[in-house]
Amino acid sequence: MTFSPGPGRGFPSPASSLGGPGPKICVVIIAFDRREYLAEAVGSVLRQSIPRSDYELLVLKNFGEPGLEEFLRREGIPQDRPESVAQGAWVAGALTRSHAPLFAFLDDDDLFFPDKLGAALGAFELDPQLGYFHHGCAVFGGGTGPGGGPPPPPVRAGAALGPIRLGPSGDRPRAGARAFSRGAAFNLSSIVVRREVLEANLRWLRESILGVPAFLFYAAWVSGRAIAHTPAVHSRYRLHRSNASASGDRQRTVRWAHLRRLAETRVHDADLILTMLRERGLDPVLGAPVETARSRELLMLASTDPSATRVDVLRATVRLARSSVLQGLRASAPYLWIGLFRMVSRRCSWRWLGVDRPGLATGSTSVDRRPDG
Repeated sequence: MTFSPGPGRGFPSPASSLGGPGPKICVVIIAFDRREYLAEAVGSVLRQSIPRSDYELLVLKNFGEPGLEEFLRREGIPQDRPESVAQGAWVAGALTRSHAPLFAFLDDDDLFFPDKLGAALGAFELDPQLGYFHHGCAVFGGGTGPGGGPPPPPVRAGAALGPIRLGPSGDRPRAGARAFSRGAAFNLSSIVVRREVLEANLRWLRESILGVPAFLFYAAWVSGRAIAHTPAVHSRYRLHRSNASASGDRQRTVRWAHLRRLAETRVHDADLILTMLRERGLDPVLGAPVETARSRELLMLASTDPSATRVDVLRATVRLARSSVLQGLRASAPYLWIGLFRMVSRRCSWRWLGVDRPGLATGSTSVDRRPDG
């Protein structure tokens, strides 16, 4: 790994605390392959309403860009180039680069509103038990320059979910599962966590490839910390052709092919969370949304595997239907249709997904590390 701390600016001592000297929050910006949005993301952090001395930045990227690196050095912003393909390992590595008591995250294609860090600091200062803070976000798309592109459409993802505070140490597992299902872990850029939440779960965090937002939600729970969500909007979530959520910008076949490539990775990340919950002896109800998501991905894999029999697909379909009953069928309905199509005809679901030959059904075996947001 390479690491350049920038001229004349280091990280605070380990004695730093939320009320003590030194930066109180470290903003970790994550960029995988994507260059075009990173400078704007950094700029949104530099324009925060709180004093610059209260927060620090760390940029993690897997590419070199001389102009961008000069800009970061000029601003005194540390940068690192992790070698792992696991996003969780990137986040875990940030703990060795900063002693801040809080960590916020920003995907390279998203933006912070100027009040983001102030709102997060206020929440943690008022609630010493708080370990995980999540807020709503606004969707926008198109532009890459300051003020570019169309104005933000209506708020999404978490803004429709009312204010929530779940008490520490496993309180109300059904409420926790319901909050997760309704978006309290959507988008890494909407999450701020206490340092102890990361440190207590490093063994699992390092193995999480793409599911870091979901992992952080459950890590706070198993760490005995409170979880809070506010519908207030403090960040902007960018829709574009290179994220999986840009359904309006993708043809159906392209989108499903992308989701199919991510299926194995998402099963891995779901297994990681479920294992963590089992090892801590927590109520299985808490992990029910993760089990449902895992079942969706397994059905996707079975439906697009040329070697899978109709019985294999039937089992995967029944598993998903059973796990979706309590969580709601809305998110699982497209996957259930794929399973039914696959049982009717070996080629029906492939054609619906835009796969012309059975040999293409399994897609690429490489890991697509680009995050959804």
